[in-house]
Amino acid sequence: MKVNKELSIYKDTKRNDKCPCGSGKIFKKCCMKEYRESKKELTTTVKVSSYTPLQPLSKSKKEAFTRLYQDLLIFSNQYENGFDAVYLESEDEQTTTFLARQRDYFYKNADDVIDAFIEAKDLSPEERSILEGLREAEFDNFYLLSYSEHSAVLMDSNEKLYNIQALHSSFEDIFQSKSKYQLLRTSLMPYGDYYISDGLYTGTDKLPAEVEHSLDQVAYRNPIIHYNRLNKLINIPLVLNFAIFCAVDHFKEMEDMILKNIPLKFSEGLISLFDNEYSHRINIISSFLRSTDLSYELNNDKGEQILSHIIGGASVINFELGNKTDAIPYEVLKKFYVQKPIDKSQSFNSYNKAINKDPLAKMVSTYSSFYTVLGIAHIDEDKIDDFYDNLEIFNTKKKREELSVGMENLFDELSEKAGFEITPVFLGAGEDLDSIYTEIELYREYMQDHSTGTLKECKIYSINKNER
Repeated sequence: MKVNKELSIYKDTKRNDKCPCGSGKIFKKCCMKEYRESKKELTTTVKVSSYTPLQPLSKSKKEAFTRLYQDLLIFSNQYENGFDAVYLESEDEQTTTFLARQRDYFYKNADDVIDAFIEAKDLSPEERSILEGLREAEFDNFYLLSYSEHSAVLMDSNEKLYNIQALHSSFEDIFQSKSKYQLLRTSLMPYGDYYISDGLYTGTDKLPAEVEHSLDQVAYRNPIIHYNRLNKLINIPLVLNFAIFCAVDHFKEMEDMILKNIPLKFSEGLISLFDNEYSHRINIISSFLRSTDLSYELNNDKGEQILSHIIGGASVINFELGNKTDAIPYEVLKKFYVQKPIDKSQSFNSYNKAINKDPLAKMVSTYSSFYTVLGIAHIDEDKIDDFYDNLEIFNTKKKREELSVGMENLFDELSEKAGFEITPVFLGAGEDLDSIYTEIELYREYMQDHSTGTLKECKIYSINKNER
């Protein structure tokens, strides 16, 4: 039996359910194996790449750096020549050549030139910050190992690797070459949360075969990627969906706590809910995401790219920052995905309706909203079916009872810190991002049949969902 090309018909099917293909057989004896193979093929497109594909620098930041850097190199030329030289070239190829050549003098005398530049110019705090970064710049030869549109990996002579951001044209336009690697002379410097090069490159397109062979042996980026490649690991997303309750008047305070960084103990508690027998490692993003916003973002034109960047890059950056835990802080997530303010959220209408209730009604009202915790599972290709099977445990009554109690215990610490009660209701867990909307719709259908909509009824729903 060939699996139906419309994969969505299988996504909510359990092992012992009838197969949606219409054969009359149960799923595990019909299309399940081929369906999972198809899912595996889709999943492998979200493997960790040899670069960390960060969101590109904003246009204003690129322009601010470029303008200041060009002014500085022109000033450096004047400084070198006792301010007798006057440079009036327009921004053309000759200008670029001049700036590239001027770097040799500038970087040999960077501190003196920068000090003189600061004294001579009326600079903003942002411009002074850029200049301080230039004091730390490395002007050297670098090997270009890989690149995407906005991001590239350079390696210095000590085999230290840097993920850099593009300033002008995309790297795909700049580095178009049949060569696997390139040797570049450029300047590398910190700029805010990023490394950037100065956008001026001189070098060679073709390297000797023995050099290319040596570069093939480099463990791209860091031990995480090297380990994943060595062990043929696949990264897949994990999704945990919740409804979270609190008093209406405390809702914004509650979101201030959970949409940024939740306590490390909490995130590590979530990681412990998963059986690591079938995974090498599981990362959890240490913040809740509004489910409706996340679903909206992942279903727009750039959704697949956003997800790929999170799954491929978050654990890498977490390692590079020196974090010793598999809980990934919001500071890492926001390089790929930024939480919206409530008035820009897909949840705003619901919240606005609740907050504008009659004052007496509002005092006794409890408000709930939907949230998702996103994780990353690093799975051996040979164990991916076992891992998927293991996720089905989250649909058993016993596991859901354990989760409900466990989640409430984890939230006790948050409630104590907040000074008001925050209560979670676990809706579901899995690897399918479509489950976010599915869980929300199932929950809403249930609550429409239960007029009071009390927290107790929500908990009963959570525990008995998919009872078997």
